[in-house]
Amino acid sequence: MPSRSRARRTARLVLGGLLLLGPALAATATAGPDPVPRVVRSLPRHFSPSTPVPLTLHVVPDPANAAVAVEETLPPDWNVSHISHGGAFDPIHRQLKWGPFTDSPALSRTLTATLTPPAGAAGFHPFTGRAHFDTLQVVTSGDSGLSRFSGALTRVLPPHYLPDQPVTVTLEALPAPDVHAYAVEEQPPSGWAISAISHDGEWDPVTGRIKWGPLTESPFPPRTFTYTATPPHDAYGPAPFAGRALFNAVEVPAAGSSPLPPHPNRIEPASPATYLPGQPWPLVLDVLPSPATRAWTVEQRIPPGWEVGTPSHDGVFDPLTRRIKWGPFTESPALPRSLACSLTPSPDADGIADLGGLALFDRESIPYLAHPRRFRLHETSTVTRSLPPLHEALVPITVTLAVVARDDTQALAVEDRLPPGWTVAPGGIDDGGAFDARHGSVKWGPIFAPDTEPRVLTYRATPPPDALGPATFQGIAVVGPAILPIEGDSTTVAPAGRITRLAPARYSPDVPFEIRLDTQPGPRTDAHATEDTVPEGWTFHSATEGGHFDPVTRRVKWGPFSDPERRTLTYRIVPPPAPDPSVAFHGQGAFDRTLIPISGADTASLNRPPLAIPDSAGRNLGELFKISAIKLTLNDSDPDGDFPTVISVESPSENGALVVLDWPWIYYVPEPDDNRPDRFLYTIDDGFGGTASAWVNVVINPPPASAQNIVRIETLPDGTRRIHFAGVPGYTYRIEASENLILWTPLASLTAPANGLFDYLDTAAPLFPIRYYRSVWP
Repeated sequence: MPSRSRARRTARLVLGGLLLLGPALAATATAGPDPVPRVVRSLPRHFSPSTPVPLTLHVVPDPANAAVAVEETLPPDWNVSHISHGGAFDPIHRQLKWGPFTDSPALSRTLTATLTPPAGAAGFHPFTGRAHFDTLQVVTSGDSGLSRFSGALTRVLPPHYLPDQPVTVTLEALPAPDVHAYAVEEQPPSGWAISAISHDGEWDPVTGRIKWGPLTESPFPPRTFTYTATPPHDAYGPAPFAGRALFNAVEVPAAGSSPLPPHPNRIEPASPATYLPGQPWPLVLDVLPSPATRAWTVEQRIPPGWEVGTPSHDGVFDPLTRRIKWGPFTESPALPRSLACSLTPSPDADGIADLGGLALFDRESIPYLAHPRRFRLHETSTVTRSLPPLHEALVPITVTLAVVARDDTQALAVEDRLPPGWTVAPGGIDDGGAFDARHGSVKWGPIFAPDTEPRVLTYRATPPPDALGPATFQGIAVVGPAILPIEGDSTTVAPAGRITRLAPARYSPDVPFEIRLDTQPGPRTDAHATEDTVPEGWTFHSATEGGHFDPVTRRVKWGPFSDPERRTLTYRIVPPPAPDPSVAFHGQGAFDRTLIPISGADTASLNRPPLAIPDSAGRNLGELFKISAIKLTLNDSDPDGDFPTVISVESPSENGALVVLDWPWIYYVPEPDDNRPDRFLYTIDDGFGGTASAWVNVVINPPPASAQNIVRIETLPDGTRRIHFAGVPGYTYRIEASENLILWTPLASLTAPANGLFDYLDTAAPLFPIRYYRSVWP
């Protein structure tokens, strides 16, 4: 291999942003199973015509590489989009090309692109590619291509079988969208009884196969075929299953589990995990022998000092060897059993007991373990620290210590040492802790029983003004006789800088989209700069703080700035008329010599506009009226779940009325004496640039109608009149009078009692030769 100095002297020609390497770079890497440098391709297993698939290339250079270039050859007629890292597509050679990347040291990258196969693509489509690492040419490894997806058939079996015990077999079929016919065939083990075949499947006893189909509905949903298979009494050994599906005459073998093994010999202790000294403890052993086992026995060890009750199933305790023995059991077929015996630990028993043993199945010996421990709510002592991953100069952080002491702990103390230069403000320590400024430690205790129960200790630590990089905490706890290091988080980092992207979750075609970058350099940063990538096809509009757009790299750039001031960098971009369903944002900041990726919002999706539904509103004759803008949106909707808001109204209305939006009201002012029905447009916005409009129909309310509920009119001797009404119990009526049936004068408001009958005495009746009456509701 050429030396690094020779590699630097090798001629390079840069054309169109791509690195072209001459014959001197024809050497090919032949490293071991995990070479460096390397390029690994990742592709999905299958594709569907006209459906995009992702291509991923994992590039791992040697850090000493001075220049890295990557190229990938695509199958014929495949389209490409969304090429990451400034890559470009060469349509003449049908190659994707990236680089050269000249960062020092050389960085690993994950290059991506979206590929779309042509409508008629079929069969297997291979991919080839290579990369140049200085003078070394490396062939791309990993996935070599992908096949058109016709469908999949997957078998699901239980983990094992028992003779004479039915098992359910499941076949999950997933046809491709363009499949117009398919069939499924399954061959269970010979001699097994078949029943309960789903989906009108048929059992062919001659060939020993189950068949479904052909199925010709279209499109096909995923379908789960099932059947029940029962092994014979003498079934033994692995049972093979085989099957296949034919999707449009393309044969796809069934994937999944096969063969199905018989149930193995097994013994499992089923006793409680803890015990109490002097209290009975149940020993339970669940034994499941394989049906073909001819004889089996079990021997159980008993700890010294433990008392033994009467074993089940004729078991015998041997006090010399301190073992309980069961068996031999020789029935055929072998049957499962639960062996049991009551044991009583000694009064001073402590710790973990050894209650293992040995089971012998024919010539197969299976040891088993049972290690119950003396019951304690908290068996071990731990102190665990929690820290935030990042911190800033002079901004206090909360340090949490979770202390769990063993149940019988009589005393404990905790000490946590701060990083150099850190302090604790007065009052920043809870639970009686104190700050030892001389040693830079926060201390608690000693704390004595019964106050040694689990607790959470916290304190507020303040970084120094020049905090930068990692800060490490160290501490110990004395719990009873044990000295324990504090576990958990030990390091928090003050980054050289931080950039957070704030962006709307969705965007609308041709509507400006604003992104804010909150930049915070570290206190000792001498210079910093920021750049963010504009999605492909989007148009740059403007930027604050002197930002400018580089059309070659499609990046908005700011800086360098030579002060540590916090800034909010804002830029506006405009999506195309037909944007992609989603876009990704990626950028970085350089703080002195440290590159830090931008965090925060990194994706946005295409906004779907709201739907405005026409509304109606009624007004009284000769009156102005207003309507709630919020009420207008109650019947409107948004497919993204946003809350539409009225942003404008069209004025004048169709009949010339003045319409004014004064949030939250819409005022309607008609021309004088204009009592015609009318309508006007209102527009809603979903907050992401999506708008919709609908009509508000203004109708004229009819005048109140009189209720024809006068029972009788009684004229009294003094000329007054008593008018008797019948109404709805509980309803309130306006009593009105008129001399000409045009102008009506209100007289009173009366509520109908439980029987609905009420009356009104008109004392002014003698003053009117003719007077009409009515009751009005509402």
